[in-house]
Order: sequence, then structure tokens, then C-alpha cells
Amino acid sequence: MPLSRVCSTAQNQNSLSHSSRGPKSKATYTYPTAGPAYRPAIVFRHTAPPVQNAPLSERELEVARLIAAGYSNKQMASELGISHNTVARHVANIMRKMSAGNRTEAVLNAIRQELIPFG
Repeated sequence: MPLSRVCSTAQNQNSLSHSSRGPKSKATYTYPTAGPAYRPAIVFRHTAPPVQNAPLSERELEVARLIAAGYSNKQMASELGISHNTVARHVANIMRKMSAGNRTEAVLNAIRQELIPFG
């Protein structure tokens, strides 16, 4: 189910239900939501702490916001008017500074630190 539909369902029903119907399982799970907006639990999980004293530059913050918005490196390069290689370097720096193994984790760490807004 797409995240937008999950969020909509959560807001309308104030809970999410999932049924697993297979030859060996007939289980139903309910996931209550906390408030009017659904936020995935992964946003609040803690991972490796960020590198100390390594704030993101203004350009890295721009790139992090675009990653959070779902842009690819190619799209970011076009949007920012820089080369694909420069974008890749910014992404690598963000991942290093946020102690992240991938782009998603880097953005989640930046959100947790309130460097970029959620959503």
C-alpha cells in the first residue's frame, strides 16, 4: 500500500489493520496511530550518532531537502544547476556527516536533529 494511502487511512480511521490470510496464517494486526498525522516509526528509531562538530553546509542542507523530497541525483543536478558528480559528492558528505549507510538513513538522521523539516 502506498505511504500516502496509509497516511490517509490512518487519519480517517485512527488505526491501521492488516490481515494476513494464507494457508498457515489467519492473523490480524492493528497499529494505532498517535494523533492526526501518521509518521513511520523508523523516523523515531535511533541509529549511529552523527559525526560530532560536522554540521551540514547550506548546499548540503539543500541536497538533503531534495533527497527527502524524493529527487534523484540527476534531478538534483538539474534543479541546482550543478553537475551530477558534484551532487554525488554532496550526498556522500551528508551520509558521512550523518553516520548513515544510505541516503534514507542520512535524511532521517537530519530530520531527527531538526536540520531539515519532516514532510
